[in-house]
Formats: sequence, C-alpha cells, structure tokens
Amino acid sequence: LVLSSRLIPGRDGGYTIASLARARQLARAGVADGCGPQLLTFDPGTAAAHAEHRAFFAEHGELTDLSRMRNLFDEAAA
Repeated sequence: LVLSSRLIPGRDGGYTIASLARARQLARAGVADGCGPQLLTFDPGTAAAHAEHRAFFAEHGELTDLSRMRNLFDEAAA
C-alpha cells in the first residue's frame, strides 16, 4: 500500500513522479503478483477529477492498472 495525500499530474514537484516510479519498481519486484502496490490517496477533490488523473497517468505509461489507484473519499462516498 502506498498512501498519499494526493497524486495529481503536474503538481507537487517530483513527489508524484517519484511515488509512481516507486510503485512501478515494486510491481517489477513482484508485489501483488506484479501488479504493484495499491495507491490510496485521500484528496478531497471530485471523483471525476480523480478519474481524469488516473486516465492521464495511464495514457503516459505511469499507471498500468487503473484499479490499483483509488481515493479514500471516493470509496467512502460509494
């Protein structure tokens, strides 16, 4: 599990890039049968914005499995 306040494209300097890079490294190391850690954020933004972030990361090769990145507020609302 990687817990983060937020992972937003183009924000937070190198933090977002480094967090996603670590997740990919853990996936290559075999975590969760190669799927990598669950990325759990607790950003109070909208579910639509979070979906856009995941899509952006996937389009740019930063996230290979959209189901591995979730938001605590979205989960609670569901």
